[in-house]
Amino acid sequence: MTTWIRALLATTVTAFLAIPAVASPLPGFQLVGQSEHFAFYARHGRKTETKANERFLTRTALLLEQSTEGQTAYYLHDDAAGVGATTGVYASGMTELTSGEIHSTQAYHPHEIVHRIAAALGDPGSFFHEGLAVSLGDEGKQGGVSVEVLARAAVLRYKVRDVVDGFTSIEPRAAYAMAGSFMGYLIRRHGVATVAQFFRGCRPEVVARDRHFQEVFGLRIDEATAAWRQEISGAPATAKSA
Repeated sequence: MTTWIRALLATTVTAFLAIPAVASPLPGFQLVGQSEHFAFYARHGRKTETKANERFLTRTALLLEQSTEGQTAYYLHDDAAGVGATTGVYASGMTELTSGEIHSTQAYHPHEIVHRIAAALGDPGSFFHEGLAVSLGDEGKQGGVSVEVLARAAVLRYKVRDVVDGFTSIEPRAAYAMAGSFMGYLIRRHGVATVAQFFRGCRPEVVARDRHFQEVFGLRIDEATAAWRQEISGAPATAKSA
């Protein structure tokens, strides 16, 4: 799949690049707004939805019981090519997980704000980060379609474990739908506080992550994904079906 098609289908791409706090805006960008947690920058006089972004961050941080001290940059780009020119990733949005800096083509981008908050919790890997952002930030939808519907078709094409461990190698529309649907399932079954507990102190190394998952949820990942798959498609609830 070509890069531009992959980016078009993806809602966002996260990166793990250590960059310093922004002391001055990137070339061509002007400060267009500020809130407690964001300094908004844009070109050509474009405006961001300052209040909506701040409200969503405050509400979601409270939901996840995560402090979000400090102000980070939110760059509003004209298009995905602009995001790509700055970050190296052609996408509608990208959040630097180590700094909280957001680059987006959208004046209001709750998906990316979820990444900023979740990054402070821990790092269980792309599948869980993107799934949480789809569930909470995109309200469980892709292009107005429920991820439950999209995931029902996607699980017929991909093994769930392959998506969990190799998220970025899977066709984005399917990967995001499966991740979002599964994280929505975990939230419904165990509560958002338990999901946040899983993120806390988690690292993306498979063995450590899987052990932590079982400690928090009382199930192996394969058992949990099998139960989720049964719920969305009626498949047998066995670890093998995952």
